[in-house]
Amino acid sequence: MKPVYVTRDNHDIDVEVWPATVGIRKFHGCIMWGAAWRKESADYSLYSEKVGMSEDISKSECRKRFGFYPAKGTAWYINSRGKRSKVDIDFSP
Repeated sequence: MKPVYVTRDNHDIDVEVWPATVGIRKFHGCIMWGAAWRKESADYSLYSEKVGMSEDISKSECRKRFGFYPAKGTAWYINSRGKRSKVDIDFSP
């Protein structure tokens, strides 16, 4: 398994999985999560490019794949051995 970040924003039910090589960061206030981004298109460019694509998965798929479902507004780093650790990111606007 490749290292990934598993994230869930404050309003969405689905979970986003970001390759660790891309990384994550908070943007758009305290609502959205994204990865290393380009000025012109924020995280949306990562959905369509071959390098560092993110993945949207459902609650059930997340539980099946990673063994848990993140709480709203949280992010987790999962290493190559499957060990997870919470990423401490400030959600204040």
